[in-house]
Amino acid sequence: MPGVILVTRKQRHKLGPCLWRMRYICYLFGTLVVTLVAILVWSLPLWVVFLPAEVFVLVDGLYLSSALNKVPDGRLSKENQWHTEADDCFKPYTLVMKNGESKLALTLRWGGGLLSSVSGFGIFFNKTGVLTPRVFTYFASKLGAFADVSVFFHLYPAETPSVSDEERYHISRSASIPGCYRLVVRHGFMDEVVSLDLGVLIYEQVRKFVVHQVAAKSVEAGLR
Repeated sequence: MPGVILVTRKQRHKLGPCLWRMRYICYLFGTLVVTLVAILVWSLPLWVVFLPAEVFVLVDGLYLSSALNKVPDGRLSKENQWHTEADDCFKPYTLVMKNGESKLALTLRWGGGLLSSVSGFGIFFNKTGVLTPRVFTYFASKLGAFADVSVFFHLYPAETPSVSDEERYHISRSASIPGCYRLVVRHGFMDEVVSLDLGVLIYEQVRKFVVHQVAAKSVEAGLR
C-alpha cells in the first residue's frame, strides 16, 4: 500500500484515481480474507486478529473513500475517455447541412461555415464503426472543404477464415454529403485487406457502384 500511495502521488495525472480505486478495493478484500483465515483456520485469539485488522481496514477505508468520492465528478480517466469518444460518434447529417441558399455548410455545432469542394478522391479510414470517421470531421471542420468524391472506409472482421468477394464489399451512398460513399469491407482472420493497391481497390468498388446505379436508373427510366 505505501508503494501504491507513493506512485499515485508522483504520477497522479497519468494514473488517475482509477488506480487508487482498484488497488484499495483489492487491499480491502485481502485484509478481510486474511482476517477470516486467521480466525477460522489458524484459530488465533480474536484480540490478536482484531487489532492489526482494524488498522488495515481503517487505512483501506480512508483511501478507498477518497478515491470513490471522485467518481460522481467524472474525474476518472475511463469516464473522460468514454465522454470524448461519444462526442466523435455521430451521423453525417449532424456535421453537414444545407443553408438557406441551398449551399453546403457545417451545422451550428461546428461553426456553421460554408464548405467548398476541392478536386480529388478522399479516403477516410475508420477501422470499425458505421458513423462519421473522426478524420473526416477534422478535415471538414478545420479546412472548410470536402473532396469531390469522399469514401468512408470501414473494416468489419468476420468470425470466419475468409470471406468471398461477393460478400466482402458493401457500399452505399450518403444522402447528406454530395459525392460521399461508405465502403464496408468484411474480412476473415486469414484475409489480407490492407495492401499496396488498397487505393485502387477502393476506387474500383466505388466505380462499380456508380456504374451499377446509373445503369439501374437508365433501365427504370426506360420502363417508364
